[in-house]
Amino acid sequence: MSLPTIGDFDYTLLPGNGLLSEESLELHNRTFVFWNEFWANVFKEISGEKVRKDDFHRQNIVCILTHKSEIAAVHLYSYFHLDSLAATEHSYFQANYSGVSLELLRRSGVRSVMSMEYLTLNEKYRRSKIGLPIASVVIGLGYRVLCESGCQAMIAPCRRDLKVDVRAAEYGAEPFSEEFIHHEVPVVLMMTRTDRVQEHPDPEVRSSIEELWTRKKNYFDRAPFSAGAWKKAS
Repeated sequence: MSLPTIGDFDYTLLPGNGLLSEESLELHNRTFVFWNEFWANVFKEISGEKVRKDDFHRQNIVCILTHKSEIAAVHLYSYFHLDSLAATEHSYFQANYSGVSLELLRRSGVRSVMSMEYLTLNEKYRRSKIGLPIASVVIGLGYRVLCESGCQAMIAPCRRDLKVDVRAAEYGAEPFSEEFIHHEVPVVLMMTRTDRVQEHPDPEVRSSIEELWTRKKNYFDRAPFSAGAWKKAS
């Protein structure tokens, strides 16, 4: 059987919550089941914790990469304003960011941020198996979402043992914390200012991002923090 090419994949943007069409609801449900099973296994292996299932439904955006209807990768994004008391008291910040790290963000002039969360890659679609850099491509597509959102920066706790921080740095992300242990693995807090997002150094990754972004199915009318509109999927 021949290996897939990037043209065999589809990229879809769905709301994490809210009203969904029949078409998008089916994919939304399948994505939740896949995401939940994946992270239940991860947490069981590394820390014994249970998945916080609410983390899926609270997202502003769920991004799904599919290969002939099979889910290949998922990435989740939420929008927060750092001057909002409700936002900074949110469980996402309470679990991942100290008061010091939030103050560092504010001092940098950043107020509106997009979190990147739960990078989820189907084992069948790892680069070692199909020859395509799917993880880097999905992260790069996330930066396209960031640039459309109107948010001032991306923030994320990135695992160092899996080199997620290295992949983020390829797009211009910089650490704003020392390494610390979270969920029993080493992580570092990373931020990328929207006006400093870089193109990925690998031309294969860049061309893959461009192709998938051009063909994306987008179920949003507009992006938070911005007057710009995204086109609905036809």
